[in-house]
Amino acid sequence: ALVQIGSPDRRVKACAGFESGKAIVAAGLGERRRILGEAPAPRREPGEPLSFRVAVERGRVRVFAEDRLLLEQDLPARPGEGMGAQGRRAPPPPPGIALLVPSGTTRFEKVTVRRRGEVVYEDRFEGSGRGLRLKPGLHRLSLLAEGGSAALDEILLACSGASARLSPEERRFARAAYLDLLRRTPTEVELLSLGPDAERLPRRLAGSLEFWQAWYEEELYHFLLLDNFRPATASLAALPVRLASGSTTVFEAVRELVISQNFNARNPGPDTFVTVVLEQLLGTKVQDRKDLLEAGKKMYDGYPARLFGREGRSQADFVGIVMDQAAFAPTYLGRFHRAIFGRDLPVEDPSLARLRGDPAAFPAILAEWVSSPAYREALESPRAKSDPMFVRSLFVDLLGRPPSYREFRNMRNALQALSDPAPVRAVLGRVLVDSGKSPLPRKERVEDPDAWIAEQFLRLFARVPTDAEREAFREGWDDPAGTPAMVLTALVTSKEYQLY
Repeated sequence: ALVQIGSPDRRVKACAGFESGKAIVAAGLGERRRILGEAPAPRREPGEPLSFRVAVERGRVRVFAEDRLLLEQDLPARPGEGMGAQGRRAPPPPPGIALLVPSGTTRFEKVTVRRRGEVVYEDRFEGSGRGLRLKPGLHRLSLLAEGGSAALDEILLACSGASARLSPEERRFARAAYLDLLRRTPTEVELLSLGPDAERLPRRLAGSLEFWQAWYEEELYHFLLLDNFRPATASLAALPVRLASGSTTVFEAVRELVISQNFNARNPGPDTFVTVVLEQLLGTKVQDRKDLLEAGKKMYDGYPARLFGREGRSQADFVGIVMDQAAFAPTYLGRFHRAIFGRDLPVEDPSLARLRGDPAAFPAILAEWVSSPAYREALESPRAKSDPMFVRSLFVDLLGRPPSYREFRNMRNALQALSDPAPVRAVLGRVLVDSGKSPLPRKERVEDPDAWIAEQFLRLFARVPTDAEREAFREGWDDPAGTPAMVLTALVTSKEYQLY
């Protein structure tokens, strides 16, 4: 996939993107194209999609695969470019985009180009001739301008019949896999780019940078609870990247979190610190084991003590001894098993021995769980979305993006301040629908209201509406006050949306 980078008068300056397994930046197109720079693209399984973005800044272009910089290259300047009438340097024109049509003949139902959320171009066309070859499906190419220029940030191509490729069952599996591994629902682009190999999805998600970012946020809240104690050190902030790159393991990361100054500040005093560590990491009821409490308190204060048959004299020693106990792995892994399957981890589960022998296998274990027939069976009984899941899903489903940390924190805290968050969840749904940032069509432009309403059920619930629901929603639609926003509000404020 290639994006042409040019000026507003459609003269092409360069193209950048992926072609034949390489990230390239080139001047010109077709036979006149001159390769300026190239780098190997990341390896992918056959048919596995690769998303990329192109950033342009002051005559330089950078090509990214997900969050990884692959290629950085200067763009060629035309003779005299940038010089004004009096010889003074004129401000460069804002970068623009020219669309490369697919090879062969492909009908596109919709081509949308957005600039910072605003639709600036929308059309339908028949693509033919030479240029970009896209597999059937939904593709998103991003051109992100830096330094405040007016570049477009998204091209969205919806190929004819793309939405019909996924069955409701495949959609439900994908939404659940994203929720259990990334703590959010998939975007429509991600969902429709799955293709026929949805079974590979858990393996692709688990271990990704976003997987570890979601894990990090969950662990911070699990161990620290209050935002006042959110770590600000560069070492802890870099944990997701270190985990994704394989330079540390999940057990080493947990140990780093628990011996951090932030964890200590959250649990003032030896009694609280020792109690929390034993309960969170081993599931121990400290009131039943006063000997462990006393030994841990001595180590906390810097005195030598013996715990589980081992000597130690510091907080780090205490945490290390606790994590070396046989009960740590089942306690830790069991927390994720309950979240994914809704039941306790079996005592003899082979994943335990595997994790003890190789903590780096943690994401692969979760991926195998989500790929298993038992997971499909578990999906037959809907489970409640956690507050973090609900907030992130709401943003993705209504705004097409995950929330920022500030947005997420404020909404999550509002929900967790109440014993029954359901009413506030409904309010948050209405707020986002009415924010004006949800890409809703105008009522008069919806050619087939029944099909559009059914599409929302499929998108948000991964099922088709019942006959009674079709009739009720169509009756509301036909009312003069009925709007697309009304449909979305009814769906995201329903009890069903709080489940997955």
